[in-house]
Amino acid sequence: MSKYESKNDRALWDEVRKLWDETEAAPDYAPVPAGNYDVRLVKMHSGVSGHGTPCVNMEFRILEGDYAGRSLRHTIYLSPKALRYAKRDLAKLGMTSMEQVDGPTPKGLRCRVSVRRRNHDDGRSFNEIAAFELLGTDATDEDDKKAGSDEWGAIEASNEDDLHDNVDSEGGMDDPLFMESQEEEESP
Repeated sequence: MSKYESKNDRALWDEVRKLWDETEAAPDYAPVPAGNYDVRLVKMHSGVSGHGTPCVNMEFRILEGDYAGRSLRHTIYLSPKALRYAKRDLAKLGMTSMEQVDGPTPKGLRCRVSVRRRNHDDGRSFNEIAAFELLGTDATDEDDKKAGSDEWGAIEASNEDDLHDNVDSEGGMDDPLFMESQEEEESP
């Protein structure tokens, strides 16, 4: 009997040991390839970034193809400089007021997202949603119930600092939707 067991939970631990021996370890996940994916919005909530900026966090589930079931995460920042872009993109999902943004996740929203791959300085890759468009609303919310229990592994930006770069690979400005302003990052 291990130090975590008592007489009352011996059967539970016996079952865990049996499952341990029968279960194959999950694979590590790499970012999905850059491209367009049909997805469903399965989770959305407002929050505050690590830098203190109000934001909206979204989780999309890929619906078709080799990566069906995988999740993509996207953050829309609500900083003064990014707010007009945030309003543009949230309006694509039918959200035109803060009450809607703070409300429950809309059910069944099907979108097409454009995903690009980005790299950290250390060479690790991650996905970033560069754009999305609403395709329509599905009658089912089956994927919504599975949100947060992604058997395929979540794909998300690895850390907030990577979403604040203001210059893309060609030297142009990224859409401010994906970054906080310098003024906010420098404030105490």
